[in-house]
Amino acid sequence: MDDGRYANNGWMQSCPIRHQDHLDNAVLLSRKTARDLDVANGDLVEVTLNGRTVTGPIWTQPGMADNTLGLALGYGRTAAGRVGTGVGFNAYSVFTGSYLATGATLKRRARLT
Repeated sequence: MDDGRYANNGWMQSCPIRHQDHLDNAVLLSRKTARDLDVANGDLVEVTLNGRTVTGPIWTQPGMADNTLGLALGYGRTAAGRVGTGVGFNAYSVFTGSYLATGATLKRRARLT
């Protein structure tokens, strides 16, 4: 979604993460890391980085490095239009200004699957 400018483009909302009846961004993890943390696709988790927290669903992603997580920016907009408003969570709330950060923690909030 880049900086959010494409958040109202329905064709770009193609990530198959179902949560509350719409497509969302997700917290991406490797399969091994998800197993180690006892989380599964669809589980709602809380990611905390530098005292700031964001909540979103888990999606295991083949090819992700173990012990890392990925957050897509540009979702969670409050005024994007009919397609993009209220879709996903706003990962900018934990964004540090650097596209690589260390020290995040992950905690399961709900098992949805």
